[in-house]
Amino acid sequence: MDDKSLFPALGIGRLPMSTSTSFEGAVVRELDRGLFAFDIETFSPKGFPSQTEDPIVNFSLVSPLTEGGVVALSAIVKPNFERELLLLLYKLLSNLGGDAF
Repeated sequence: MDDKSLFPALGIGRLPMSTSTSFEGAVVRELDRGLFAFDIETFSPKGFPSQTEDPIVNFSLVSPLTEGGVVALSAIVKPNFERELLLLLYKLLSNLGGDAF
């Protein structure tokens, strides 16, 4: 994964979709940007996770929509892609206004 671009194949450093664009027939709703739930999971083949040894293999983000409902996003990778997963998470949070967290 290129550090300078969220989606290097598309040549862009921002999310290609937003809540201001929609697919045909989709209802567009805004995120309540003040609230996010966040979780990570590690690959721990030896039992209880060790923060210095076990790589992060999953993250999930959930945010409420201003008119009700939620939007949820989860990414899962193989253990050797931890760096790329964390870069993706960083770029997602940045694009969602992460500097305000």
